Amino acid sequence: MTRPPRAISVPRTTIAILAALAVALTCLIAVSAPAEAAPQRKVSLKTSATTVHVGSKVSLSGKVTRTKKRIKVRVQKQTGKKWRTVRTVRTQRTGTYKLSITLTAAGRTKFRVLAPKTGRLKAKASRTRTVTARPRPRATPAPKPPAPQPRTTLISRSPSGAGADGGSGFPAVAADGTWTAYVSDSSNLVTGATQAAGDVYATNNATGATVRVSRPPSGGYGSGRSEAPSISADGRWIAYRSRAMEMAAGGRGPDHFQVFLWDRENPDATQLISSKQPGWSSSHESGVPSISDDGNRVVWSTSATNLVDEDTGGRSNAFLWTRGEGVIVLTRASGGGSADGDSVNPVISGNGRFVAFTSSATNLLARESSATPSAYVIDLSAATTSPVLVSRAATGGQPDGDSAAESLSDDGRFITFSSSADDISAGHTGGHHDVFVWDRLAPSTAAVLVSRRMGGGAADERSRHGDISGDGRYVSYVSWASDIAPGDENGASDIFLWDRTSPAATSSLISAGAAGKAGNQQSGWYARTSRNGRHIVYTSYATDLVSGDDNRREDVFLWDRRR
Repeated sequence: MTRPPRAISVPRTTIAILAALAVALTCLIAVSAPAEAAPQRKVSLKTSATTVHVGSKVSLSGKVTRTKKRIKVRVQKQTGKKWRTVRTVRTQRTGTYKLSITLTAAGRTKFRVLAPKTGRLKAKASRTRTVTARPRPRATPAPKPPAPQPRTTLISRSPSGAGADGGSGFPAVAADGTWTAYVSDSSNLVTGATQAAGDVYATNNATGATVRVSRPPSGGYGSGRSEAPSISADGRWIAYRSRAMEMAAGGRGPDHFQVFLWDRENPDATQLISSKQPGWSSSHESGVPSISDDGNRVVWSTSATNLVDEDTGGRSNAFLWTRGEGVIVLTRASGGGSADGDSVNPVISGNGRFVAFTSSATNLLARESSATPSAYVIDLSAATTSPVLVSRAATGGQPDGDSAAESLSDDGRFITFSSSADDISAGHTGGHHDVFVWDRLAPSTAAVLVSRRMGGGAADERSRHGDISGDGRYVSYVSWASDIAPGDENGASDIFLWDRTSPAATSSLISAGAAGKAGNQQSGWYARTSRNGRHIVYTSYATDLVSGDDNRREDVFLWDRRR
């Protein structure tokens, strides 16, 4: 029989020793295990630029993580091997921060942001960011502005720029200011010219190039004087009068003034328009023509009896030529028949609808009027071309002095006239002619005195030939007065410009030299204004309006308001 194994007996002291060793081993393992790591935070840093100019600001921004309240962070820059705090800034509750620093010295600067130790969180610095400050470039001096162009330009000059060798006058300017037409007795305005007996010329105001307008289709020169041009808005069409019948092909008749129409685009096809049938002239001299902006209508006055079938009574009447339609008489008695007085110097509005003229007839209106010359206007679009009195007294009716129609705005609303009457408007004492402007849309309102002295009231001498700009704002005129504008000390006639939007303001002296003083000789008789009042052409004997004017002749000048 097998014997059971014998139990091993372990002494109690051994068991105690083994238990102690187990406890020691457990402690040893516990001591050697690493402790739980402290929480870490992150600090970010961004700069708005890496390169700036000295004196510029650079923006620093970023975020500090693991923060639940606003803390102060330090912005530091590296100086040598050390970091120096330059600013402190408090973060938002989200941990974000932002600030600006001005770089005052050239060179590279390293920045960092340091978040302080808080609780178990250790201090933490962001990565460094480098910003380079460069010296500011030296400011380039502003270029000198070009020397201002003179406001006044000599128009009547030779191709080489020399002064004309004869007198020039009757200027007219295109509504857009591009061309000036005028008459001259000079022989040197165009290449090859030899005649000095009065021809019409047109000058391009931008280039100075000049063409002769009054020339026969066959070439050469006319047998008589040409003068008084009127120019269309774009300078293409020029109406003028001439004693030379050969200006138009087939022209024949007596050698008194007739009206012709020249086309810049077809210069050899000049038309005789003061004629009932092609080639035949009117029986009496024709007055100064006036042309519409589009060149399709021309008005003038004449006492000729062979232009229309109606009886014109042997008086001077205003006539209208329309392209494709021919000639009609405009001035008739209110009940029909011929006018009992002369009607002269008609002018047409730019749109070709209205015609103003001067008349001494007493039967133009439904009521009998005075035989004193007065200014009237006709609306060509009306069923009957009954005239309306323009130069009326402030209380209505005929004034107590003579008047003359002078110009209209493009739409025919504003009409200028001159008058010696003393009852046209308040403050005008009469005794000599002054320039007025009348509003056709407010006929009962008194005309406004244009040629007023400084401080208001009538000037001390006569004024004439008011020419209104196409837009109705400006009026140029000639005056012999000495109290209209400062700088007028020459004791002679001068050209002035009045602004309707400031009716009480002082007129500007136009015929002045560089120093702003009136020219050393008389200016005028006529001045003409472009559509917007920028350009004014006029004549003058003065030699000090532009440099180099030594021909001692009457010349044509162009004034530019924007220079």
